[in-house]
Amino acid sequence: MFDNKFILIIMNTIFIHVKENNFKLNEVVDRSISKMEEQQGLDYITKVLIPLSANNWNKRCMKKGYDEYVVTKEMISRNLIKIRHGKASPDDKTTSDTIRYKSDFLLPGNIKLKEPFIFEIYKQISDGKLMTTYTIPGEHDIHFIVGDTTD
Repeated sequence: MFDNKFILIIMNTIFIHVKENNFKLNEVVDRSISKMEEQQGLDYITKVLIPLSANNWNKRCMKKGYDEYVVTKEMISRNLIKIRHGKASPDDKTTSDTIRYKSDFLLPGNIKLKEPFIFEIYKQISDGKLMTTYTIPGEHDIHFIVGDTTD
């Protein structure tokens, strides 16, 4: 009567696969970011991701012999500005609100970065967890659940 592919599509629509053969109902997830969640995300960016991104940038620079391009977390924090708050499309269930910040500044010696440090706040579509990312110039973004430690 029904083939396995059709049944799998129906199962994935109604249920979320958790582990092995365990499923839970596919609940409607809040994909919008409240002011309080935005503040939580920004606090996480300020306290965790900015120091981490500065450390990763500095390691990369020192590895390449560019010791003069070292940045501090204060340089990144001082220049952090909100540049966008994109709203989730009500018709597209694969998106969430996305809030983007950037930090653009001159390196020592008045050298301009090719691109700014980027930080984003968004929600995981599957369960609504608040997420953040950071991208240092020339690298791919790295994702974190807000509240998780980076140890």
